[in-house]
Amino acid sequence: MDKRFLVGVALIVLSLVIGKITTVVFVVYFWNRTVFWTAMVAYLVTWAMLFVGLYLCGKEGLKYAEAYTRTVARESVERTRKAVREGGARTRKFLTGEEQERPPRKTKKSI
Repeated sequence: MDKRFLVGVALIVLSLVIGKITTVVFVVYFWNRTVFWTAMVAYLVTWAMLFVGLYLCGKEGLKYAEAYTRTVARESVERTRKAVREGGARTRKFLTGEEQERPPRKTKKSI
């Protein structure tokens, strides 16, 4: 991995963390104008950090994002197909009257 890419990812993560912290500060210290405006400036700086991080990630970051998206989509389709097959088999068994073997129910013993 390129050093530029890693710095970009670090900036993105850092901007998201600081952004969430400043959001909490907005809510908690809304009445204190000095803290409020300091948090507002910090929040705007986090947006700049985010865009600089995205720029530094560049094409390499786009390749990783595309590969990740493709993997997640493929896994999602595979899980959906599996669920449809299993659901169809259960429906066929139910409609044909075949009993499914179920494990015995656990009952609570009374004292």
